[in-house]
Amino acid sequence: EVQRDKREQDAELQRELQREKRKQEDEFQREKLRLQGLELQENRDRNAVDRDRHDTIAYKLKLYSDAFRSAAIRMGTEAFDIIPFFQHCDKLFADLHVPNDLCVKVLRPYLNEHAQLLLSRMDVARAANYRLVREYLLHEFQLSPRVYLERFNSLAYNPSETCLLYSSRLKGLYEYYLSSRSVSDFDALV
Repeated sequence: EVQRDKREQDAELQRELQREKRKQEDEFQREKLRLQGLELQENRDRNAVDRDRHDTIAYKLKLYSDAFRSAAIRMGTEAFDIIPFFQHCDKLFADLHVPNDLCVKVLRPYLNEHAQLLLSRMDVARAANYRLVREYLLHEFQLSPRVYLERFNSLAYNPSETCLLYSSRLKGLYEYYLSSRSVSDFDALV
């Protein structure tokens, strides 16, 4: 009978130990789930903050400026340097899908001193529109159809440039001459 009592006590002790072990495991699992929930909530909050930050103008401006910087050229000092400069910028803005409200802000650091001075004199509301800024600068640099034609006719090949570069400069001048004369097809040219 003593052995039976001892076995019953041992069995009861074993059951008690197993209950305690299950209780600790359950507490551990609850704590683990609570921590996972906190971590999940923290990740959601962090993602919301990141999403909000990505929607700011400053973030977008930095993003597009960095992308633009890798392929941009600075505007030269001559008046006619504005033509290839704007051709290049138009292409980059289209390729990078830069929003219209950020184009001028991205472009500003690449303008020469004279263009920056002219832009600072421009009305603030109009200075935010890339198309208006481009037209304004082209007008202020006094690049009329007559000037384009004279420059086209007097443009000479420079031995230090390639034929491709020379033809590109000729083509650019010719295209600006035609667009300044509002020529869009062959019939309007003749």
